[in-house]
Amino acid sequence: MKRIIKICTVIAAAAVIGLGTASCKHGHGGGGGGGGPVYTPGGGGGGGDISPKFISSDATTDYTIPTTPTALEQEVLNEMNLARTNPSGYVTSRLEPLKTTSSIHTQYSTTFLTVLDECIAEMNAMSALPALQWGGRLRMSAMEWVNIQGAGTEREDHGHDKNLQARVSKYCNWTSMGENLSYGYLTAQDIVIALIVDDGVADRGHRYNILDYAPKNKTMAGTFTHAGVAIGDHGYYGTMAMCAINYAGGYSEPSLP
Repeated sequence: MKRIIKICTVIAAAAVIGLGTASCKHGHGGGGGGGGPVYTPGGGGGGGDISPKFISSDATTDYTIPTTPTALEQEVLNEMNLARTNPSGYVTSRLEPLKTTSSIHTQYSTTFLTVLDECIAEMNAMSALPALQWGGRLRMSAMEWVNIQGAGTEREDHGHDKNLQARVSKYCNWTSMGENLSYGYLTAQDIVIALIVDDGVADRGHRYNILDYAPKNKTMAGTFTHAGVAIGDHGYYGTMAMCAINYAGGYSEPSLP
């Protein structure tokens, strides 16, 4: 099974590819002053991680994309909110068992357990965050990217959308925004664990999108209030194997054409 996780944030575009038999990870820092996973209009650039790949969307707009989550998409939101609202509980129930139990997360990585300890320490020290509310328009923008990339049939058919800001702005208003991408993980728990541990991504951009905290840009902390999750097929990674998550603060839903 090929597993990849990527994170692209418009505040920082970061991406991760989950470790698997066909693994590669890369991320890109950016946004308001460097390295964080959030984007605000006019933000400065930032340092990148391992060779991020950027792809341009075809600017296709589909206002018929459903805004309601599937059962699995709702589970992903619930899993992220479990980590946000009860970080120490998430450590106990989800992360600590990974130290002694074989899993897809530890199977191919020699660094996962070290990064896991780092993640555990951070989550045990952090305060609880409000739950993310469902953003139906964010699901629309996320599913647009799943539809575009999912048509690909090669391993290389994954990466960041150069037009991420424009894509999300077609569907909703926002003041801060980010995106996580995951490939090859098939359960909500595996998707979120892979993103939140973020093994192989130097700036831990996926983690800080979920936990809404950018260590290199602390003024951006606490900005995300909504998220939309979209899951679909990918021509290379498999059935229901691509997950895109769009996050936003200052979220509102304008009238659509």
